[in-house]
Amino acid sequence: SSLFDEVLKLDSELTENLGLDIDFEALKEDMEEMQKEYDTDPETYEYLVKTIKDAFVKSINSEYMEKEKDEIEVLNKKIKVTKYSYIIDEDAAQDLVEKVAEYLLNEEDFTKKLAAATGEEKSDVKTTLKEMKKSAKDIELDEEIAIVIYTRGMFNSYAGMGFEIDGKEYFSIYTDGKNAELTIDNNASDSYSASKIVVTMEESGKGYKIVTKENKETLFEIDLKEYSEEKIDADITMYENDEKYITMEVFFSIKEKKNTFSGEYKYKAADASGDTKEYVTLSGNYTLTIQDELTKMNTKNAVDYENLDKNKLNDNIE
Repeated sequence: SSLFDEVLKLDSELTENLGLDIDFEALKEDMEEMQKEYDTDPETYEYLVKTIKDAFVKSINSEYMEKEKDEIEVLNKKIKVTKYSYIIDEDAAQDLVEKVAEYLLNEEDFTKKLAAATGEEKSDVKTTLKEMKKSAKDIELDEEIAIVIYTRGMFNSYAGMGFEIDGKEYFSIYTDGKNAELTIDNNASDSYSASKIVVTMEESGKGYKIVTKENKETLFEIDLKEYSEEKIDADITMYENDEKYITMEVFFSIKEKKNTFSGEYKYKAADASGDTKEYVTLSGNYTLTIQDELTKMNTKNAVDYENLDKNKLNDNIE
């Protein structure tokens, strides 16, 4: 039980076989070089994403927006909704791309921060955006695309979204506020290549029951008994030809105190086909401490991997 409390010394041949042959000095140099060349501050990326999102939102033209009453279905329950569709045909696509490029060009901080994040010159970023704006008129679309948002009730609560091409829905996610249903459909006419995946998420106690089906055949079920910032507790059942063949139990907890994270983990996988009673289990406790600086590890009493009792090692792993 104390084997893995020791420091293990691994020779280079073993680490290569394990795929762990890492030149840490070279890695450190690469990381330092990357920090010099690129702006890796998370706030920079947050700003870039927000600005691009704002550019799209402010470039939407109400001329291409449609509104109608509709009905969606979540876990066999019908819900009346309002359907908002943004229709993107060739004219709309050209208009949207041109306006987005123009918006971003006028944001000086955006071009400056994007250049810093990508290691490019600010002038090159501006040139790219200008080319994007100029080439917008060359966009060709043979199909009509619709981005759809669904709302429900007098307060226009979010009820889902979808993606349509020429009136056919290829992706959708609907919700009644508690439960949800996601559908991915390639709309293939050939039954051999047709693929319609439906994922349902039904509220159950502190968690959810999640079921995934392809062409009405169950692929797997997840009984998410509890899901929070401190704990995940789930039972998973996998199917083959609509028959159970593997069951899994997964438990993981985490608590944070200052710079230390600790908790418990459990895992069990079993053959559910009935042919055998084979199973694998793994459980234990862990502690992870994050330091501002790495301290040099004391390897004076390290145990050489080559001198380990292999039977003892295998017993601990099992």
